[in-house]
Amino acid sequence: MNSESFYDYDSELVGVLQHEPSAFVWETKEGLRGLVFRQKSMNHYCGYLELGDHVTRYDTYDDLDVRVHGGLTYMGRLEFASIEYPDLKKFELSVGFDTAHAGDLVPGLVLLMKGNYLQDRDTYRDFEYVFNEVNDLSEQVAARLRS
Repeated sequence: MNSESFYDYDSELVGVLQHEPSAFVWETKEGLRGLVFRQKSMNHYCGYLELGDHVTRYDTYDDLDVRVHGGLTYMGRLEFASIEYPDLKKFELSVGFDTAHAGDLVPGLVLLMKGNYLQDRDTYRDFEYVFNEVNDLSEQVAARLRS
């Protein structure tokens, strides 16, 4: 599915949601753990990168000076995510972002509004898009750690 696709019908969006993973964890090529998970209440994806042993170098996510979709919106342990996905309790300090910004098609809003969604040209950020953003974030963080 192309991340630039637009959805005119609720049924098409529901079909896409059923074929994408709810959560996915992997090790990036830089050796950091990435996470993509679907936030269950509004069904949009969030992407996270575990910082591991590098936590003492950064006090806030603004200290990282990286570019990612919508900007970093979280730094901390993933306790909130572990409520929805218990295996995520193993994640240490992480930074992350979400895909529920202006211009993002948020599936839960589309389904909640039953066809009365006002922003008919918003873009759905699919699994592949968020996965790639986390990998790009990993490259940026690794470069910052080397400097």
